[in-house]
Amino acid sequence: MPRYKSLNGSLMEESIGYSDGERTVVDGQRVSVFTAYLQDYLAAPNLTILTETLVRSVTIEGDRATGVSVVQNGKSRQFNARYEVILSTGAIQTPKILMLSGIGDEKELRRHDIAMRQHLPGVGRNFQDHPLVLGCNWLAPAGAPVMQAASLVAFCNSLTSNPAPDLHIVFSGFMTATPHVAQRYRYPAGNFVFPGGWGMSIGLLRPESRGRITLADANPHSKPVIDARMLSEPRDRDALLVAIEMARSIGNSAALKSFTTGELSPGLSTSKERNSFLRDAIGTYFHPTSTAKMGTDDLSVVGADLAVHGIEGLRIADASIMPRIPAANTMGPCVVIGERASHMIRASYGL
Repeated sequence: MPRYKSLNGSLMEESIGYSDGERTVVDGQRVSVFTAYLQDYLAAPNLTILTETLVRSVTIEGDRATGVSVVQNGKSRQFNARYEVILSTGAIQTPKILMLSGIGDEKELRRHDIAMRQHLPGVGRNFQDHPLVLGCNWLAPAGAPVMQAASLVAFCNSLTSNPAPDLHIVFSGFMTATPHVAQRYRYPAGNFVFPGGWGMSIGLLRPESRGRITLADANPHSKPVIDARMLSEPRDRDALLVAIEMARSIGNSAALKSFTTGELSPGLSTSKERNSFLRDAIGTYFHPTSTAKMGTDDLSVVGADLAVHGIEGLRIADASIMPRIPAANTMGPCVVIGERASHMIRASYGL
């Protein structure tokens, strides 16, 4: 495999390659989005952060958003917006709040006796996430060097006809597995992370499967219903089966022979066994996106200015507006969405 200096850029457009993992670390300390953008401004006079506060809905008068209704410490409160409301609550909570506000598919709203404010059938649809396979692991001999977690990341292609990589393989200095895999292969004691070996986690970068977020009921305290429909498209399943065999060929290669005493899982040969393992090993990369997508078609929810179609004074700035999940981790793209939103808002009001 060719080695690249960075995960970002040309590696993502090639058929195969790897790079060192990247981290947001300054002076030995991890820098989160909170520390980078908010920590130094907590005392600013134009910023108020409320905890233990649940957004019930966006309040709408006519066709304009005027504020938000919330529950704070068990008490109802109303906040009115001078200019506009910006939802940044993510690809699961944003469609929930929109639907509770009367914005969404008319049939879905009617099912919960919610008065319709704007018929947007795409709210909650088009849900996308990166599937993650956990359970490709090898036992390590006593005293073997420990590999740093996520120290190497590879991009691979399940089909030579693909224009760009669709698989993501991360090399770990420890073993990870879903509860089903851990039970099936009798892993040592642990929870998600297990000692005594190392492994690879596999992500699908360009999933074809689409899910949906719907309401359980009209109670804002209820959790939304997440139907991820992961691997509902056969193409996704086929790509991950290729990736599992890629990982096994690497882990069982002569180059890594001194680092392992044997493959713990999956160690499978028949098609039936491989499909069974995939069902047990599949999980989420925690990259939910695309449930209030940007566009101009019938299922789009926001336009290029992030404004919700048909509602004045309401924007969305989070991963829900992505028309398609990016072939990469989603934190960086979310930061860019926030930056672009701030520029648009400042330009709109001369700030």
